[in-house]
Amino acid sequence: MIVSIFWLLRIIFIIIFFMLILINGHFLTNRQKYEHILNNRSLNIFFVALYNACCYLSAGLLPSDPNVVHPPLFFKSQLIIIGFQFLGVLNLILGFLLLIKTVLMRKTIGAEETEGGLITNGIYVYFRHPIYTGIFLISFAIALNSINLDGMLILPFIFLANLLQAKIEEKYDVGKIFKEEYEEYRKKTRMFGPLWLWLIILTIFVLLMMVSYFTYLPTLTDFILF
Repeated sequence: MIVSIFWLLRIIFIIIFFMLILINGHFLTNRQKYEHILNNRSLNIFFVALYNACCYLSAGLLPSDPNVVHPPLFFKSQLIIIGFQFLGVLNLILGFLLLIKTVLMRKTIGAEETEGGLITNGIYVYFRHPIYTGIFLISFAIALNSINLDGMLILPFIFLANLLQAKIEEKYDVGKIFKEEYEEYRKKTRMFGPLWLWLIILTIFVLLMMVSYFTYLPTLTDFILF
């Protein structure tokens, strides 16, 4: 398998991504010691921007290289192109709405402490971690809109990284500060939102793949027989 510059960059971004999470985890486990760093607005903006950039570049802003991973022929189907882009736009809108709504509610950036205690109202009624849900949805949307197979293959790593970041915060930050209150909240609200939302997204994605494959199959068979 040929290793392209785009895949090397993807690997580098994923490594940086996980390093950021580990560094942030170290700071959160010692919040009192690193209070001045965690509440520094400029550092938080830099961290958040780099965190998001690693996700979006890996997911699809970097071009897909067909010489490394050959995309299936049905990816050229007009149906799958239109379907992926439609689903991508929906995910993009939902992702941005989650990010904007959450930032406006929290009035903080990154690891900054929120005022007024644990937030469980508004968007937090449905998502324990709307920020990370939004980041993943936008990453997914970018991969879909660009029909980027390489980005789609990276999506599980992006999901796992956001899951790890959320788990670290729950164990060493918000779940520790508001221990009993957060435990009750955790029982009522899913980490990344309602199950039905993800079932709808995944069902549409799988159906598009299946319909496009079987629509393209006769053309492929005729080509082979010819």
